[in-house]
Amino acid sequence: MATAYGIVTLQFIIFKRCLLNSKHALDDQQDVTFYTYIFESFGMTLNRKRLKLWVRNIIYPVLGVFSYLWQEVLHFDPLLFF
Repeated sequence: MATAYGIVTLQFIIFKRCLLNSKHALDDQQDVTFYTYIFESFGMTLNRKRLKLWVRNIIYPVLGVFSYLWQEVLHFDPLLFF
């Protein structure tokens, strides 16, 4: 899992966008992300730009560090493989 978060973060650093958004038919230019799509489908109105920055710059790195610590420091297997 730590590797997956690292790869996702690198795609944002290198390409400045989510490479799968085109496969999801989401327009990254208008700050539409998978998360804004989900929240808006439930009728919630959010600031798209702020959500995009929050997810990409705070949540993904925090989850990456947490999963690294979980797997490498605490020696737990990824939850995906239980």
